[in-house]
Amino acid sequence: MSILEHDKLTSAGRRSPGIEALSQPAAEMLDFRRKFVIRMGWVDEPYLDDCDRYDDNPSTIHFNSWHESGEVLSGMRLTPLASIEDSLSVDMLATNPVMRQQALEFGQAINMAETDVWDLTRLVNRFDDEPLHYESLLSMLGVFGAGLARTYPLEGKDLIWLFTTTELMKNHLDAVGILAETIAQGRINEDETQDSYFCAIRPIDAMQFLRDNQEQYGFTYQQVDEGLQSVK
Repeated sequence: MSILEHDKLTSAGRRSPGIEALSQPAAEMLDFRRKFVIRMGWVDEPYLDDCDRYDDNPSTIHFNSWHESGEVLSGMRLTPLASIEDSLSVDMLATNPVMRQQALEFGQAINMAETDVWDLTRLVNRFDDEPLHYESLLSMLGVFGAGLARTYPLEGKDLIWLFTTTELMKNHLDAVGILAETIAQGRINEDETQDSYFCAIRPIDAMQFLRDNQEQYGFTYQQVDEGLQSVK
């Protein structure tokens, strides 16, 4: 993958308000991710570095949304998959064999020759007791739009994003009109109090749904479309 246009910006440019798409993770985002996964209880402390094999993958696209103050609002990664067995989102289900098998079966049924499949990971935002929480949730809609802009397939191909998420995030996506199909649902770890969801988004169809239902989801459509236009 060639260097993304935003990678040519200076360090100061990367702190400009709005959304950027990078071929390497920003240091501030890595720290934001590290604190996010600690608070979610996904890792044990001390946890000093959130880098994994997707961060070393030159095909991964890192999306960051910055507040006008220079602080991180939200972010995510999208990594192309040649096979469902390569998915970190599926790896997250290892402690629930039923969910993992359901995810694998879904992925194995995809015609990879006719579909661009991307793994959506590290979808992170600010918690509801933190400053800029509302702005963070709004910014995620723009980040989705930016993701669609950067992963839009060649003519004639389909597009699917796969991801594993929390019940809270799945409910939020449903409420704002982001169509995400549940492939598997359940508890990944025994000590969890809520279900996790392995989902598939077909971003082109999801965007069309928002476009066709602006009477109900017009605000969501506007935010996603602004993100889509921002990184073209």
